Amino acid sequence: MPALPLNEAFTARALGVFWNSYQKSLGLPPYLGTTLFPKKKTPLMDLKWFYGSSGLPVSLTPSNYDAQATLRDRIGFKQIETEMPFFRESYLVKEKDAAEYEKLMNSDEAFVQEILQRIMVGPTDLIQGANVVPERMIWQLLAPVDGAPKIAISANGVNYDYNYDPDGVYKSKNYVELTTATDKWTDFENSDPYEDLRMAQKAHRKEYGTVPTVAIMNDNTFQLIVKNKKIHNYLLAQNLSVNIMVTDEIVKKFFREQLKLTIVIYDLMYKNEAKESKTFVPDYMVVMLPGTGMLGNTCYGRTPEERTGNQSTGELSIVDTGVALYTFTTPHPLVTQCICSEIVLPTYERIMDTHLMKVA
Repeated sequence: MPALPLNEAFTARALGVFWNSYQKSLGLPPYLGTTLFPKKKTPLMDLKWFYGSSGLPVSLTPSNYDAQATLRDRIGFKQIETEMPFFRESYLVKEKDAAEYEKLMNSDEAFVQEILQRIMVGPTDLIQGANVVPERMIWQLLAPVDGAPKIAISANGVNYDYNYDPDGVYKSKNYVELTTATDKWTDFENSDPYEDLRMAQKAHRKEYGTVPTVAIMNDNTFQLIVKNKKIHNYLLAQNLSVNIMVTDEIVKKFFREQLKLTIVIYDLMYKNEAKESKTFVPDYMVVMLPGTGMLGNTCYGRTPEERTGNQSTGELSIVDTGVALYTFTTPHPLVTQCICSEIVLPTYERIMDTHLMKVA
């Protein structure tokens, strides 16, 4: 049986089905941010519904919807935004792949399927890039290096900020920066991470009546605790053996038992617009949470492709709650494309339930 023409085989619906199975084969670990901010589709993507600290509305620098999709091969994710952050990128089926597919359409089905799979893998990079965007947003809110929760992304020559702490209340009450050299955790001899975390819990309880029970950091920051002399002394005081090997698990157990504090290491990485690898949680930042429950939502709105895509000659599919895939073929020249777009922004209802430390 001859294969379908490429513009009938390479469709948004087929890509959605392919993505669901392909991501399982990749074995990608789940993003921690979207477990704390579950995904939600909503028609109410209006900035007046998004609030930061003290119940004040989120403020922003706006831009423009009307722009051509940024075309790329496989790496990077550019953004174009308006009053709600709007991300759009496209994937062009390579002429060589399209020609090879058309040439083998009437031959062995296995060969045709192999080429089609190779073509369909391309747009999955766009989907993965789209999923990175809200995760970056979430950690800019949870672990801002200056203590001010805001979403700041720059690409295509455009800078914009969504400020979730417009009056500075969060930074003044829920953020601690260790500024004395001997207090910083990079001073293994003099600093005291145990006391710093204990005091942060105490301060939060005094202000809000609740105690943070989870501390999230990357491994570089956690190793500062593992190598700390005072932590070693605390452990030795609890252990009759003179020779004790200080492992990651022993340190985590110590904090669980002494402070009822669970340390979570989050070391997943992404590539920014400059193609630099970054951890979602920056070095020296410790995010303290009231548990692992929901802090807000990752809200997805309807993209222009979603609103009008089915009314034109292409095909539309929605994956991962709110990422829109739109495929179409232009007649002159005959070119098949996939546009991947999303309108996404986190809500942060429980912003004042979190506590933040900069430890070096």
